[in-house]
Amino acid sequence: MTNAPNWPRLSPVGGRLLSSLSNIWSVLEGRDPNRINLRKAARACILAPATFFFLDYALAQPLVAAFGFLSCFCHLVFANFGGPTTPRAIAYAASIALTSLVVVTGSLLSDTTGWAALGMFVLMFAAVFSTALGGYAPAFVSPLALAYACSIFIPLEAIGLGERVSAWAFGGVVALFGGVFLWPRDARAKLQDTLGDIISALGRAVASWANGQDGAKDLAEVESKLHALRANMEMSPLRPTAMGARDVGLLHMMESLIAATAAAKEVLAHDVRDMDRELAGQVIEGLARADAVLRGTADVGVMRDEIALLDTALKQGREHVQARLEALDEDQIDAAIESLHVSFPVLALAHMTLWIESDAAQARGLNLDAVDAEAQSSSAPLGLARARAIVRTHFDTGGVVFRNAARAATGLALGVLVAKTVPTGHGFWVVLGVATVLRTSAASTTATAVQAISGTLLGFAAAAAVVLSLDDNPDRLTWLVPPLVFLAAYSGGALGLAIGQMAFTTMVVVVFSVVKPAGLDVDIARVETILLGAVCASVVGFLMWPRGARAELARSVAEVFEAAAAALEAALSDDGQRRREAGGQLQAARQRARAAFVTALNERGEKLNAPDWALLSRPPAMLLALLQGLLPSFPAMSFKAGRIAAEAVRDQGRTVMDRLTFVSGALRGAQAKDAMPVRRDAAPELKACLKACFKTKRSALPDTLALIAWSDWLSQLDDSIDEAADAIGSVSGAAAPRAWLRWD
Repeated sequence: MTNAPNWPRLSPVGGRLLSSLSNIWSVLEGRDPNRINLRKAARACILAPATFFFLDYALAQPLVAAFGFLSCFCHLVFANFGGPTTPRAIAYAASIALTSLVVVTGSLLSDTTGWAALGMFVLMFAAVFSTALGGYAPAFVSPLALAYACSIFIPLEAIGLGERVSAWAFGGVVALFGGVFLWPRDARAKLQDTLGDIISALGRAVASWANGQDGAKDLAEVESKLHALRANMEMSPLRPTAMGARDVGLLHMMESLIAATAAAKEVLAHDVRDMDRELAGQVIEGLARADAVLRGTADVGVMRDEIALLDTALKQGREHVQARLEALDEDQIDAAIESLHVSFPVLALAHMTLWIESDAAQARGLNLDAVDAEAQSSSAPLGLARARAIVRTHFDTGGVVFRNAARAATGLALGVLVAKTVPTGHGFWVVLGVATVLRTSAASTTATAVQAISGTLLGFAAAAAVVLSLDDNPDRLTWLVPPLVFLAAYSGGALGLAIGQMAFTTMVVVVFSVVKPAGLDVDIARVETILLGAVCASVVGFLMWPRGARAELARSVAEVFEAAAAALEAALSDDGQRRREAGGQLQAARQRARAAFVTALNERGEKLNAPDWALLSRPPAMLLALLQGLLPSFPAMSFKAGRIAAEAVRDQGRTVMDRLTFVSGALRGAQAKDAMPVRRDAAPELKACLKACFKTKRSALPDTLALIAWSDWLSQLDDSIDEAADAIGSVSGAAAPRAWLRWD
């Protein structure tokens, strides 16, 4: 028998030290779960100092080297483009080109005050407003602001135009290679895997049901992952400009999965019948295909034929339901109604599966123009047309995107005016202070200002100790640049704003002491400028829409429900143009509400959570699905019982419209005298209509089937409105006037 090795025992002190280090690592893992900040810091630690040292050695001009250093640091830390390799490289290249152009413009305005401030306003309004396009647009804001600020505060006499553009572009190119080749992370690939997991779990739930087993556990997994995805998906950078067809497919897939999950819940509420097994099998196969294509394990080219096959199976399923109805006798009315109540959710789920397959194919780059129009019901305008539509949607003075753009532009322009007017050693730090402190509400801005100032004061003390202990010697200070860059890049995202500002202050003081030794003058200037920047940001934060996005959240969601009510009214009409216009208005309202929610998540106040948002999103999403062809057009009945049934379903629809309007009023804070309108049930009239069909009007069975499908769908809409009742109070409370005064 082999004796176990006699490992040395740790001393009690060593054990406690090891335990403490383990606890610290656990805390850091919790603050940086995907190691995003660690990757950023490692890249910046290697490349930003290397850029500085190379330019300083090659050009023997430390100030020019600092220009390149700031460009590299900014692109690696403040921008940090993600996504697949090619789009990420394009994003870095686009940022280098745009910021170099901004450097030229800012340099030409460096001797002015008013024009420099106006240029900052225009630049920042355009940059922040363009974030509505999604994709990489938000990541361009910081590089553009820093490039302009550096340019307007460094006179051309100090650094020539060619030198500063070359240094800035060089730093950007170094960042490009670092961002592309050093520990890259593909946000789209992770998103596709997450969506694939959700589709797989949904397929398992349907398969369990089809086999007579309980699929509730898998369905619960689907709902949980969808809630988490809705909270984070808007933040995922996908492209350097407006989203392309692939990204639209991924974003629409999430909405399709929400609708499919609701249909699956209805399906699982009934026992499986032999007549539904065939279509359920097609649904399971369709979901498996979508999962495989999305993960890249199946050839996307086969999806064109497969989607057409599922579409054919769906039409056959509808024909089978109609055929079963025609085979029944008039004394089997109750059985016919029950059969339809069970069959319709299966048909709806098959329709949603068609959408999911279409979205998966689009996400993998397949052009579906030749596929049946029903299979591409989730398509959207792309490129410039889509960009124009988004701009029209958000160019609203009451909208969150417009207000954020105006607030940021005003704050940074004010920072330029103050820095140009008040004598400071480093004017661009004032603008950087505004950018660091300014938030979308007064509460967040003032709290951030306190954190930034306290962190800067701590950084002042740390930098003073470093500079004085090393006698302000550039050769000695040079060795501290890489570790300080790492701390500045890592701590802001992982350890909080105060510690981040402390590390950043220490870093910039040391770097500029290397560039131009000036004792504690640089340190003192840093404190002065961050104070000026914090004051400018606080003034703008209090004067311009101080309640922030939370004040607009309830209103914007209320507008979505108003648009949903109008969409249902249009769907009940026989006017195709009106339906299209209502669909566009509903889509625009949903985009504005989504922007408000994403912004409000980052503001201080009562907690907002993704499940509440998902509950409030479901009724409008169901209405959008209705306008996109889920149900046939509302039928016109030609016999008495049919007309009565059609009017009853219309009344049911009008009641749903009243309930949607009631929710809108509740979100706006209206004090309703009455409770939410009571649901309308059209079952008696539909039963009489079906009975008349069996007697003398069998030719009207297809239209009667359509009426019953409409009634079932309206009942599901009612269910979704009831489920959203608790979320109404949550969103209204978070958006209450008192919320912006809170710092919790």
